[in-house]
Amino acid sequence: MSKVTLDLNHLFSLQGKVALVTGGSRGIGRMITQGLLQAGAKVYISARNEESCRQAATELSEYGQCIALPADVANPQSRSLLCQSLLQIEPELHILVNNAGTAWVKTKRWLALPFIYALGLVLILMVPLFQWTVVRR
Repeated sequence: MSKVTLDLNHLFSLQGKVALVTGGSRGIGRMITQGLLQAGAKVYISARNEESCRQAATELSEYGQCIALPADVANPQSRSLLCQSLLQIEPELHILVNNAGTAWVKTKRWLALPFIYALGLVLILMVPLFQWTVVRR
């Protein structure tokens, strides 16, 4: 019989991993952020409202390293700034939780939903491409 530990903290540890949770300041996004932090990940959260994003990051820091990167991922300029900011801070992104939502019933923000979902693809492609470019220089 092997000596492999079945301790859940060891099996599911996210120690040394970096995560971004869009819409991470409240609701399900906040709960996901707390879980990632408790598993040992360093977590960046983004939300449209800068004040609530920063407040949530401060409160969630009780569970681990949580950093606010306020951004409206439905806005192309804000989305680009979020990607640039993250690339300047972190060499790798291991986990992306694309949880940002919008009140599409009351506004025309539903037009931005494809862009919100595309953020995941952009980040997944940009970070490795950026690293590859830096390594090749």
